[in-house]
Amino acid sequence: MKTYGEWVFPGHPDKLSDRIADSIVDEALIDDPDALVGIEVAVHRNKVFIDGRIACPHAETFDCSEIARRVFRESGYSSVFLPDPTRLSIDTDLCVGDFREDERRIRSISDDQNIVTGYAELNPDTNFLPIAHFVAYTIAREFCDQRKENIRIGPDGKVLVVIESEGRSSGVRTEYRLEAVSFSVHHQSELNTIEIVKTAKQVLECAMVKLPSVHTRWNGGSGKTEVIVNGAGDFAVGGPEGDNGLAGKKLVVDAYGPHIPIGGGALSGKDPHKIDRAMALRARQIAKHIVISGVAERALVWLAFVPGEREPRWKNITLFKEGADGSARMWPMDAVLSRRWLAGYDLTIEGTFRDLRLDAVWWSEFAAWGHFTNPNASWERWFPGRTSV
Repeated sequence: MKTYGEWVFPGHPDKLSDRIADSIVDEALIDDPDALVGIEVAVHRNKVFIDGRIACPHAETFDCSEIARRVFRESGYSSVFLPDPTRLSIDTDLCVGDFREDERRIRSISDDQNIVTGYAELNPDTNFLPIAHFVAYTIAREFCDQRKENIRIGPDGKVLVVIESEGRSSGVRTEYRLEAVSFSVHHQSELNTIEIVKTAKQVLECAMVKLPSVHTRWNGGSGKTEVIVNGAGDFAVGGPEGDNGLAGKKLVVDAYGPHIPIGGGALSGKDPHKIDRAMALRARQIAKHIVISGVAERALVWLAFVPGEREPRWKNITLFKEGADGSARMWPMDAVLSRRWLAGYDLTIEGTFRDLRLDAVWWSEFAAWGHFTNPNASWERWFPGRTSV
């Protein structure tokens, strides 16, 4: 059985947009934990467009242009890898100011409708994420770490992996083969293909060391991995110079990969009172607790909101158990059991914000490397007291 995963580097144009938006969210939450933020960001060549709403006491003092320049600099853009942050042309169309009358009071009420999903599968080695999704993330993160030592590798890039499942043990897959990896690597024009391929293979070696119990083999074993580097040729023109970017476009990367249904809204650019973000994190927490508790090998949690309400109108938990042939049997959790399980969580917006301490998160960091890859995030941690229904 094959599964597929993809990850993008923090310097990818879409991720630049996410990170600028979430850096503004961070700024607003420092000013006021109840801050209301809904930001859109677009980048193209040396232009940055920022629009949306920021409501908090000192919103008018925020220097959104400097925030954008800082994100570009931190990502590795310079006079070498364009656009140069000092030469950015930044346009803003923002509705900023303190809260309007009664606006703060309704922060605990959904201001939109949405369906959020949370997913987990029983594999502690991947932080309970789909194997291909986690392997792509690990390789991408390793590449960006090594990029710091190679100034000729640029900030933009992508990793795509194909994983072949090879066996089962105690009901859980434990044998995998990395069938193929495709790298898209931004680079200086004088860097030749041979050196980029060499770097990619070094990255794979280091990344696989970090996944010892996943049993991923990238050369040897039952088959040698196909490694593709810059399949379309040179990638000397990258980042916003080579493609436009928009916040919220990497929905599948930000969620759980292409095999899992995603919710209806992006995570980035929104304050953590908004259901798109807060309740997606709560749904992930619930799904993770279900599989750790041994209820199922995989769990998918759905929470659906309508405008004007404090908690989801509809809730659903779908469980999966895999057969010996790798096929998955899916069934809804019994209604009574589902109610008992969900009763252990405060599903209101206000309660979720409080329980997960969403005012104490640096959202720009999660915009760069994902909301579900860091086991130390408040919604990712396992709470020993929650062991059964």
